[in-house]
Amino acid sequence: MTGFQWWGTFSGWAQYRMPARVPSAFQLSIWTNAPADSGKTTFAHPNTLVWQATCTNWVWSVAGKAKDPRKLNTDEACFEFTCLLSQNQWFYQNPGTGTTTYWLSIAAVYDPTEPLTNPWCWMTGPGSPSTSGAVRITALTSSD
Repeated sequence: MTGFQWWGTFSGWAQYRMPARVPSAFQLSIWTNAPADSGKTTFAHPNTLVWQATCTNWVWSVAGKAKDPRKLNTDEACFEFTCLLSQNQWFYQNPGTGTTTYWLSIAAVYDPTEPLTNPWCWMTGPGSPSTSGAVRITALTSSD
């Protein structure tokens, strides 16, 4: 992977310009897959962290409007984000059989000392019957 492109909104933000507080960076992480039949859950989910990069040189463009499913009468501006990685940051997939499944997590990095009114939210779509659409990571545990 030489770069990433993703979509997101800022909670409660409807204007087609960035809010006053934007992330200083995005933390990009790739995880191995824990299949649904792994005994822990009935759905596939991220397993082991295998790669990370911090993107501080991201760019954005307006992508349209999105509906927050929790607020049915409110549209939010949707933005497309792009980050090109330096060659020393590239992720190389395990060539194996070519069918390895990985998970991508993208976290917004903010200065924790400043108040945050419109936090960044990653846009996801509905998953297909053969895949898991998205999961939320709430805590990391050590594999030790």
